[in-house]
Amino acid sequence: MKKFLAMTLMVVMIVTGLAAAVSAGSYDGEFQGLTLEKFRYYDADEVFGAGVSQRGYGASQDGKYLFGGFLAGTRAVVKFDAKSGDPLGSFNTSDEYPKGITTDDRGNLFVGLLNVDNADYISIAALNMDSMTEVARLKVDVGSGKVGVNGICVSNVDGKYTLYAMVNYDYNRLYAIDVTDVGNMKIEGFTELEAITGVAGGEGQYMDADNDGYIYLSAFLNKGASKGDSILKIDPAAGKVVASVDCKECYGISHYGEYVAASTYNGAESCVYIFDAETMEEVSQIITADAEHAAFTGVTMYQNRIVVAEQNFNNQSGFWTVEGLKLPDEVVVEEVVETPADDAAVSAPQTFDAAVIAAAAAVISAAGYAVSKKSR
Repeated sequence: MKKFLAMTLMVVMIVTGLAAAVSAGSYDGEFQGLTLEKFRYYDADEVFGAGVSQRGYGASQDGKYLFGGFLAGTRAVVKFDAKSGDPLGSFNTSDEYPKGITTDDRGNLFVGLLNVDNADYISIAALNMDSMTEVARLKVDVGSGKVGVNGICVSNVDGKYTLYAMVNYDYNRLYAIDVTDVGNMKIEGFTELEAITGVAGGEGQYMDADNDGYIYLSAFLNKGASKGDSILKIDPAAGKVVASVDCKECYGISHYGEYVAASTYNGAESCVYIFDAETMEEVSQIITADAEHAAFTGVTMYQNRIVVAEQNFNNQSGFWTVEGLKLPDEVVVEEVVETPADDAAVSAPQTFDAAVIAAAAAVISAAGYAVSKKSR
């Protein structure tokens, strides 16, 4: 009997240890001891005369292309080969600033556009990313006064594609736009940022979304920074913040799997932070190989790579990278396939919590798990 109890307690301890490890993040170790390295830099001529003020930033979800939104010179969205860094083409935005860039898993590139007068409205342009041609456009009449747009992102929840746009300056609103039918984009409504955060005068910056319906937003909430000072995990359906973390000068945001990456617009101290997407607890800080850089404006995280965009350093724009991550395809556990417990597990004392008994039985019998891919 004593031997049996000892074994049972040992199993419970093992289960408890496993639970702690899972809550810490399954791949936290992949982000330890990393350094950002320079990937490729460009002067204005190399990016079709688009200047060096690369503010908007995004990437195709298959990791094939990078996109930079340039605000000076020839205003344009430039497409880059993600492997070589070669500029492949551009979309001229004429008299509008391409500040927000995002993509979906259908091959669409969306651009949030701000008119040069910073007045009254913003535009959302939908492009075919392969040809860089515009296929649709939506004008969003915000209201009289100074109007801007920073981040945009797309969430695919059960086949419904929603684009979120962060409008700011005289207005600080989170717009929701149905882009399931790209040719017929529809505004669903907006929520005042103050109603979401409870902070007057706050401003949203860049953001990303997951396919569970959550938004990850870098925000300025009056905590003594020039850009962002907080990263918020928002449930837009409920209109509330469900988790947050302070992050000085946070700006670019990227979500992948269990993690959120945030780049900072912080001069020589610019870096990338990795956070647990569930709790927003910090996992790692990734610094650069040298201090010769100015301001990171965007970040994207893949299965095996992180790429960071930088604007206007020594009259150039460019990218930094971390290579060789070993993150899995994004997956979701759909169901647990139970296997019969052995005699010892069945006869375990009923004074233990049922959940602990079930976990112990799973460890002893090595229950299998059915896992399926979840599209981004």
